[in-house]
Amino acid sequence: MEYGIITSILIVIGYGLLGGIVAGYTFKRIAKLLVILIALILVAVNYFGYTELLGINYKFLTNFVIEQTELLGSSLLTAALVNIPFAIGFLLGFIIGIRKF
Repeated sequence: MEYGIITSILIVIGYGLLGGIVAGYTFKRIAKLLVILIALILVAVNYFGYTELLGINYKFLTNFVIEQTELLGSSLLTAALVNIPFAIGFLLGFIIGIRKF
């Protein structure tokens, strides 16, 4: 079965839409739990760093985070440009999943 380019793009957008709906619904359901968990971890790390129970090298940590975000930013841009048809459907589905379900 041979599809044209438009049909192929519409199929990819459709898959992205379905994936986005599922991801949006799931994100909506577990977002509060993740925020609480991350906040507890950050408070615990800061507390242990303040009481010196855990040695934290903040200079190293800062440099590491900056390097990783620079690498991540450039790779995310490339991935987004390559996957534009899927991203369109996924974003629409994600919005529908958060709003409707």
